[in-house]
Amino acid sequence: HDLRNPIWGINALSKIMLDDMPASDKQHEGVQLIYSSSDATITLINELLEATMGLDEDMKKQPHDLCKVISNAVDLLHLKASEKQLRLVWNEEKYSPLVFAFNKDKIARVLNNLIFNAIKFSYAGADIVISVTVEKDSAIVAVKDSGMGVPVHLQEKIFDTFTPAKRSGTAGEQSYGLGLSICRTIAHAHGGKLWLESKENEGAVFYLELPLNK
Repeated sequence: HDLRNPIWGINALSKIMLDDMPASDKQHEGVQLIYSSSDATITLINELLEATMGLDEDMKKQPHDLCKVISNAVDLLHLKASEKQLRLVWNEEKYSPLVFAFNKDKIARVLNNLIFNAIKFSYAGADIVISVTVEKDSAIVAVKDSGMGVPVHLQEKIFDTFTPAKRSGTAGEQSYGLGLSICRTIAHAHGGKLWLESKENEGAVFYLELPLNK
């Protein structure tokens, strides 16, 4: 927490400077580097905090509509996807409200991470398809991309904390090896599961299963 606060300040001030600075300004590139670096550092600090802090104390569950939470995640990452000419395919209207008890902030974190990873590892011009199904007493969210995929020998390792299996995205995006480990921990804390199906160079599908009756 002591590290995060001053870096938040650097990040916010550099963003204000960028907004007021024309791209032609000779200082623009340097300020952009400060902003990007501080943004990446905040992400790493947040992941370190979440990886080292217990989930039990703040795992309060309340009834929420899972479809609304998915829609919010898609809206949040729509611009990020468009930067790589990617399309997020999610149609909330085709689903009935899916209301059950879960921790909204934690599940939003998982969904954001899965969609962000799909963006990171997809090639320009592709679709990322988000869907949800109900099977018996569980809701299963699927995030499907047609990107670089995950080799078989890395498919379980990518869920390890500080995994050595972390890879750069299709545009050189950096990975820290914490996100999927945290996501699986959150899924398990809900009594659910997180897994993937993938073939190298043929994309991947990540599945988040959450029980409806817990």
